[in-house]
Amino acid sequence: MLEDFDDYAAAQDQIDLLYKDVPRWRRMCIQNIAHSGEFSSDNTIWEYAVGIWQVKPVIF
Repeated sequence: MLEDFDDYAAAQDQIDLLYKDVPRWRRMCIQNIAHSGEFSSDNTIWEYAVGIWQVKPVIF
């Protein structure tokens, strides 16, 4: 049931160390956002609405 707990705990320890290094943490956050691409819940819902459900979007 908890076979990967040791790996999880080790990763969490690494995250704790990184979070304390504020400049590095900020840089990593910005890079993560910059590389996230177009994915968002809004985009996903739009694709389902138009591509799967065949409904017209309502724009206010």
